[in-house]
Amino acid sequence: MALISQRNAKMFARLGGNGSSPTQLGTSPGSDTWEIPVLAGFSFGQTTNSTEVTVNEAGFTSRRARVMFNDSLAPVEFSFSTYIRPTSGTNPSTAIAPEQVLWAMLMGADSYNGAAGAFYSSTMATSGASPQGVSPSTSPFALNAVNTITSSTVNTFDFSASNVSYFPASNSVIFQIQEGANYEVFTVANAQISSVTIDFDIEGIATAQWSGMGTSIARSTSQITGAITTGTTSTSNFIRNKLSTMTLASYNDPGSPSGATDSYSIVITGGSFTVENNINFLMPEELGKVNQTIGNITGTRSISGTVTCYYDTDISGSKSAELWSDLITGSSGGATGSIPTIRNAHAMTINIGGSTGNRLSLILPTAHLEIPTINPDELFTLEANFHALPASGNFDGTNEATIAYGV
Repeated sequence: MALISQRNAKMFARLGGNGSSPTQLGTSPGSDTWEIPVLAGFSFGQTTNSTEVTVNEAGFTSRRARVMFNDSLAPVEFSFSTYIRPTSGTNPSTAIAPEQVLWAMLMGADSYNGAAGAFYSSTMATSGASPQGVSPSTSPFALNAVNTITSSTVNTFDFSASNVSYFPASNSVIFQIQEGANYEVFTVANAQISSVTIDFDIEGIATAQWSGMGTSIARSTSQITGAITTGTTSTSNFIRNKLSTMTLASYNDPGSPSGATDSYSIVITGGSFTVENNINFLMPEELGKVNQTIGNITGTRSISGTVTCYYDTDISGSKSAELWSDLITGSSGGATGSIPTIRNAHAMTINIGGSTGNRLSLILPTAHLEIPTINPDELFTLEANFHALPASGNFDGTNEATIAYGV
């Protein structure tokens, strides 16, 4: 193999934590590996952080050279896009997807129980004692997981295991390129999914843009074998964005979702949804050596997005003009006033692909909505920013949003 083409590439994600699947898959012991079809345009790479030393002398004759020193190896950065492809699983019987492992990694998981279809985070567990959070102290059994199989057709992921200071260091992302019988395999160690963005392009297919970092990258020529490939060859599990719907209800008390006092019937024309972990990698600064990162730390979890819709003045139908008016006057949820409330909370659900069949539901119980911007065009439109927040403004909460696959 001399020159290689991106068109012959495959991507894999490997969980290498507790290795809790009854049957270990992948090329290394104690790991589970998923094949994830990716779109063209993926990238990965690692650079060095360098320091330049220069001199600046006076006089007719002066030295004008410079020298460079390698300070450290920067973390590996990678990015890629995938389609969202809900698939009916058989063991267990529920909604699964090739990219589900990426959601699990985004939420801090590093272990998988294949019989239960559950992902876990070993970071939250305390060895030899009761778990501090929702993860197993011994593999493969756990109290809770980052995903919950709520029915034979719905599989829900949440952030209950992500309030940790660092994410597990044993996962990896693998890019494999094949030319004939030859393989080039690049493995990103300690891979962390930093962020994901979903765009609701009304004329497109539902896709997710993923980005992340790792500590190092290694090359080999050994083919990845034994990976989980469920749903990768199906042609019936894509999601059409034009079928997407949104439900919205507002509340007087942000801490009491059961007290919904107003609802809106809004048809969206587009939007986006972003989860950002704000992960950084710690780097030593010792002199006389090329430093390497010692691991990751998590920052503020930020979940936000935008929705767009037409400016609809059908007040009796609780359309978008009523929502704009309620937000700008402070009467959202039935309250009275002339300015916006200090904190507003809205129960927002966006069903990408519709409310039935193949879909991805973004459920935000207490979303904070900004006052929409009016965009005059041939038809007036509104663009509203939203932020997923924990209920009652509780900083300890992890209930900002849940992501549910449905079939």
